[in-house]
Amino acid sequence: MQQRKVFSADGLTWIFYSDGKYMLYQTSRDGNIWSNQVNVTAQPKGFHFSIWYDLDSNTVHYVNTDGFGCGFWYRWGNPDSNGRITWGIKESFVPTGPLGTNPYIYAKGNDVWVSLQTSSGADIEVWKFNDSSWARKLVIPTMLGSVSILLPLSSGIALVYGVGNYRPSYQNVTTSVDDGKTWSAPVSTPDQYITQSAVSVADTVYFVGVDKSLHLRFVSYTLGDTSFHNDGTVATGIYRGVISTNGASELAVVYADNSSIYYRSLSLPVGNWSSERLLLTSPSPLPMHPPQSSPYLNCDPLMIPYLSLNNRLPVVWLFGNNPFVLMFSVASLPT
Repeated sequence: MQQRKVFSADGLTWIFYSDGKYMLYQTSRDGNIWSNQVNVTAQPKGFHFSIWYDLDSNTVHYVNTDGFGCGFWYRWGNPDSNGRITWGIKESFVPTGPLGTNPYIYAKGNDVWVSLQTSSGADIEVWKFNDSSWARKLVIPTMLGSVSILLPLSSGIALVYGVGNYRPSYQNVTTSVDDGKTWSAPVSTPDQYITQSAVSVADTVYFVGVDKSLHLRFVSYTLGDTSFHNDGTVATGIYRGVISTNGASELAVVYADNSSIYYRSLSLPVGNWSSERLLLTSPSPLPMHPPQSSPYLNCDPLMIPYLSLNNRLPVVWLFGNNPFVLMFSVASLPT
């Protein structure tokens, strides 16, 4: 759930997923009519890849793993208003530790960062590309499996990670302000979380996660702090939640229980939450692509873009169970 696979660009919503064999994408201008599937590369499982869209350079980046090899694949390209991506390079391979999975990618201009699990989840590796070559910047031994999120800071980069893979786990943040040469001592959340989603604004990380009591909690961390702050409950009886930002003064949180999807927004720096809004209840399946026969979850169960620049927030989720159907709606945020 920590990965990003949806973004908005050139008047289109772009959604990436796996159909059990390939990484695919589709686009839509209004959410009603969708393009044909476009095959990007081989990928049987959705959690083995992640997408990042860099608005300033109009560039989409992806990182792709296969779960058993010793490395990851990377490529970037420029999307256009016709729903095409002009790929700037061939898919390149970067060797890492063995059994890489659960990757995350962040990119800004020529700087590209990738984090992933390796060694059957025993380690987190962080890699950086700058102009011509990749370099490993960090290895964190976890022994229990992990999921990670890379976030841009005004002064550097932040890595948010949970030790314990998809089990309840404390969330940790470590930061670097010198291009990954050194990293701060990890700061941990006081509670454990089942799910993870995070964004950043300036030098502050904003995190939402479902705790063991099925409460969706919100916490923040600012560069240089020794603890997380602003611990609050967004909603209760929740099974998943994700967060987005407009990059400046607004955050949006989308979350779901067994039958409904809701959303709220938060204004910064005042910290006033909007009232809860219902997006939908018990949706009828309106598939964006044919049902899948794969037993694997080939897409995160609830997805929104990292960056939401207007009051129209795309929301994508899975409906059903083997086969799964990919669903789409739009949350209208306060203007």
